[in-house]
Amino acid sequence: AVVSTQSTGTLAHMSRQVSTDKFFDPDPDAKIKYPQLLEVIAVLLLKRRPEEEEEEESIESKMAYLPIVKQYLTTLLLLLQRSRENRRVLISQNGWQRWMVGLMLHWTDCGSEGQHVSDIAYSLFQTLLHHALQWEQDGWL
Repeated sequence: AVVSTQSTGTLAHMSRQVSTDKFFDPDPDAKIKYPQLLEVIAVLLLKRRPEEEEEEESIESKMAYLPIVKQYLTTLLLLLQRSRENRRVLISQNGWQRWMVGLMLHWTDCGSEGQHVSDIAYSLFQTLLHHALQWEQDGWL
């Protein structure tokens, strides 16, 4: 599911209509320019809604975010698998392990779809660990 936007001149207008069309695959030579945003997006996906701060987050609430999280992780995995530079840029960020582990564990109680999202996050972690051990002089920072 993708939220569609319509561009009018220099402004983009967000629509509440959700598209079930396949999201685009990133260009094979696409580079991550602002890696700090990866953590910001992950933290926002892990945050609870304000009305749920006092109580445990419901599975229904988590399930609502699954398509977005799945698309985010899938796109990130493609970007990392296709570019050594993208992997290097991400592992050079302080604290990337913290939010990555959060993404791996947060949806495990959401059935098979949640497990699929966790599996994608594990694949990301494995890709980054392999890169750090094979290509980085100091290994995993």
